[in-house]
Amino acid sequence: MPPLPKASPSQGPVRTRSGCYTCRVRRKKCDERRVGDEVGSCQTCVRLGLECLGFGRKRPDWLKDDANVTFIRALIKDHLNAQGLIKGQHK
Repeated sequence: MPPLPKASPSQGPVRTRSGCYTCRVRRKKCDERRVGDEVGSCQTCVRLGLECLGFGRKRPDWLKDDANVTFIRALIKDHLNAQGLIKGQHK
């Protein structure tokens, strides 16, 4: 009996490069389903009531600034917490 081929090593999780900037800032998986026209919001942002900051392969300059990203992430987290959408957090 011939030996079975070895399984290839795991490549790790598949990462998207075209998720919306809001999901990138949140470090969450973007569903990438744009609501409305081609520049519309992703379904995740619409469902959570967040402003979808747009799509693109290259990071814009504002997304390269760590202090700016931290500030935006805190705003998003505060909004979601106020809406009761973060599990384990009290209002």
